[in-house]
Amino acid sequence: MHENEVGGFLDRFTVMVLELRELTASTQSFLRRIILKKVRARMTKYREQHRHVTEEPFEHLAVKRELGFLTGRFLICPADKASSTPAFVCKNFIRKLAFEMLSGHEFASIVPPLAAVISRIQCELSAMPVLSTAPATLPYLMTVFKAHKSTLHWITNTAKTVVSPEADLCACLLQFLLPLVQTFCKERSWEVEEWFGVNLRRTCGGAKGEELEPYHSNQGRTNDKLWPSWVDGDQAEGMGSMLFREEDVCWLTECCIANSVLRMGDDVWRQVRGFPMGLACSPISCDIYFFKYEYHAMMRLADTGNAHLIPYFSDTFKYIDDLGAINNTIIKSFMRKKEDREENDPCWIYPDEYIEIKENTEVAVDECGRKANFLSLTITITSPLQGRTSIPGTTSAKD
Repeated sequence: MHENEVGGFLDRFTVMVLELRELTASTQSFLRRIILKKVRARMTKYREQHRHVTEEPFEHLAVKRELGFLTGRFLICPADKASSTPAFVCKNFIRKLAFEMLSGHEFASIVPPLAAVISRIQCELSAMPVLSTAPATLPYLMTVFKAHKSTLHWITNTAKTVVSPEADLCACLLQFLLPLVQTFCKERSWEVEEWFGVNLRRTCGGAKGEELEPYHSNQGRTNDKLWPSWVDGDQAEGMGSMLFREEDVCWLTECCIANSVLRMGDDVWRQVRGFPMGLACSPISCDIYFFKYEYHAMMRLADTGNAHLIPYFSDTFKYIDDLGAINNTIIKSFMRKKEDREENDPCWIYPDEYIEIKENTEVAVDECGRKANFLSLTITITSPLQGRTSIPGTTSAKD
């Protein structure tokens, strides 16, 4: 506490206490000097004692008490795009938001008890004995504060849970398919670029494989027991190995989606809409899924005589499920809900009955113009008439 703060406190305290108010001005001044002198001495002594760390801070009883006070009342979560600036949020507030999240349309409560759900998943995994034994726990919700959007991003923590082995295996198998997916996406994108001059590959993040690699390496083995490989149909399985065919990959992917469950307390919820949050295989699946609709949207415009609209998407980009469009005056009409379009209207990209579409452009607080976010970038229109925008972190406005 600063000395000026102590002085201000003494002034307020003197006004509040009748006995102090009745003292003469000289007596009040004398008491004030004595108190401030003792405060300075205490503050100096405290600084000297804590100038050097004499023992491990986290093992110090005083530090443990302080940490216990904080963690008992607040949730400490990292801030996305700024991991060195954690956010402190009241636990009761987070629980309330988490319950509201689970009560929405993306999740559905499961009637069977927690133990029964875990037992069912373990029985399914027993069909693949080469997988490692998973802990008998279910995933749970966790959140990351998106500082640049002032929002909380909810994900599922599936690490070291009963669904971890099948999710890791699915991600490993999809990694083997990734080169084929990249080739397919590039060929389709080259067709669109050759015909209409639009580089559709910009909208395909992980499947493109150049800007984003979901995983650092292809793991061919799982705990030195599993060796997935693409082989001829007549090749036999050996000891400690399993062969996966196309239908096996589809089955495993469906299992991951069906087992997209989490717990909160003793209750269990299942994610019924959207890609499973937190699974290792989700980024690749998400890219393939969205690229399918993006490619079909461009082809639908060409087939219905609306090829002149395709160049509007020349500066459209996507990272996983975050879509950004620059100088695209028609993008809003492509994001309309199905009930707001005519039956044969070709101007749409994603089916809103399966994909929830949220617009993140908003009116700036100072009413200078509209503000849009894409990943960690925020662009604000400061002068609509002159076409001026500002980007935080830059030295000047952009025209």
